[in-house]
Amino acid sequence: MRLARLALSLFLAASVLSSCAPQDKGHATPEAAEELALISTVLPEIGIDEILELPAADEIHLLLADFAATADAGLASTPSGITMLHLACLFKKPELARCLMLDKADPNATTAQGDTPLALAVAMRGAEDDTVTAESVIRLIDVLVAGGADITRHTAEDMPLLNYAGLNCYSEEVFLHLLDTGCPQDETTCQAPAMMGWNKALKRMLDSGAAAAPHARETMLLMAAANLHKDTVEILLDAGADVNGGRLAGTTPLLEAASHLLSPAEEEESAHKAAVLDVCALLIKRGADPYLAEMRQEESVAFCAADILSKNAATVEGMKARGVDIAPRAIEFTQGIELLEAVGKASTLEQQVQPEAFDAIAQVLSPTPEMRQHHLYHEVLPMAVEILHGIDPARTARLVAAMPEWTSREAWEKGAGAHLLQEITKCGQLVLPKSILCLAAEHRLQAGEVDAAADLVELLARCPDAQAEIDHYSHHEARSFRAGAMAARLHQAGLPTPRDGDVELWLTNRNRNADSPAVQKALLLTSLSRLWYGDMLPAEQEQMLAAMEEIGASEAALHYRGIVQAMDDPDKLDQLTANSDSWKFELEIATGQFILDNAPAFLTPTTENTD
Repeated sequence: MRLARLALSLFLAASVLSSCAPQDKGHATPEAAEELALISTVLPEIGIDEILELPAADEIHLLLADFAATADAGLASTPSGITMLHLACLFKKPELARCLMLDKADPNATTAQGDTPLALAVAMRGAEDDTVTAESVIRLIDVLVAGGADITRHTAEDMPLLNYAGLNCYSEEVFLHLLDTGCPQDETTCQAPAMMGWNKALKRMLDSGAAAAPHARETMLLMAAANLHKDTVEILLDAGADVNGGRLAGTTPLLEAASHLLSPAEEEESAHKAAVLDVCALLIKRGADPYLAEMRQEESVAFCAADILSKNAATVEGMKARGVDIAPRAIEFTQGIELLEAVGKASTLEQQVQPEAFDAIAQVLSPTPEMRQHHLYHEVLPMAVEILHGIDPARTARLVAAMPEWTSREAWEKGAGAHLLQEITKCGQLVLPKSILCLAAEHRLQAGEVDAAADLVELLARCPDAQAEIDHYSHHEARSFRAGAMAARLHQAGLPTPRDGDVELWLTNRNRNADSPAVQKALLLTSLSRLWYGDMLPAEQEQMLAAMEEIGASEAALHYRGIVQAMDDPDKLDQLTANSDSWKFELEIATGQFILDNAPAFLTPTTENTD
């Protein structure tokens, strides 16, 4: 309804604007009217308040309605101070802006946030339609400057307009045009071309002496390397930038470039990884020292560029192919805080750890008070378990079982317990005594951490002597325990567990299709993320809800039906998903029982329907 009202307001405003006679408002054109009307197709109903930093979008609706009624180009909304000219600039409508200024709109009007029309014109925020090009932005800038816009005025962030454009317009053409227009510069203006990889603008500014300030070229080199602009890096090195510059900031251009490979997602993307290696190889060939500085992301383990570039064989080979040989630096497992750093580095860099390092790394599982209090301890603890498990699972299990974390309130509050539990779940051969699992599960239930309690009970499936405990928890009054026991029974039977995505993963791992009605139903019941992310058609949603009812999860069906109906109402969704543990575990238990009851359909696939 609000969107319809907005479109109506814009249509009325366009009608008024286009029908104005010279003696009235006088300067409207059909093109300006069309631009005003087009705003309705690009103005987001949800999000305009965030774009313009308003408490609510209603203010814009009122401004448009007032303009539709009066065609007064000088109107400003209250309390933000936004004018129709600001809106024209936000959505890059140059003819509308020209006509508004001819009708006395102030080209230097400032909003309460400090934005001028010119600042909104050069920023790409709000430009949601495909018609916005560098040419249309340049035309808008020219219109504003011709109408009296002050290019020397700083933006709301107290930046020169040229600096602001460099960070927000994403167009070298626009940046160069502002440079030609005479926008003032300061000693940091030259950083934007380096960061964006705008080599034409960069060369022009270097030739003009704009990067003469101390360390200016080094700062630019850091930015170019961090953003993987190889050609820009080469330009700056040729211009005399120190290849190891940036040490005052605790980093180097090489380390900035190499650090991209610390992100698994970035390393897996082949084109991106190639760009990282290209820049790193160039810097090393030009004299960069890969051991010069270390990077510590927040409070995690520190790495130098050589550590990162030798983290695996593929990366080492990639550097060799580019003419650079990086030898892995040996990690020494000593003791104390240095041991925490070493374990964290070995885990993150996926280094192969030799069996003789077991005893040294095992110190992490029985730490000194200094180690336990260190900020790295809770992060490194699960890493140590993973490494030790890879060397000797049985010995690791004994050490883990002896740790106080299982019943330590402080350890769980700091996240160590949860991280440890997650790591043990991944280490399939790590079997803890049933007494430890039961005691820890009871502690977590008392602390209200029902998911952890269920996960601990589920781990009983690994214990050959825990059948009685699993049977006991199967009839426990706490649904979390019953859900954990159900998952344990499914593991024992070689069946998929009943959580979101588990059946799909189980089928994928066995190269199976959903080859029977029972398997299809279980797959549907465990496809909740598809429901949440809108990937499920209404008919399939109804099938899922009906399936929940059929297996006896009526409470879950009721809540999920409400969720389906409230997808566009965040407040209602919050209400529906609050205190969801009860019906979440109800669905898991009921789905698990359905899978158990239909075990033959899972364990004896239809031959013709397998891949």
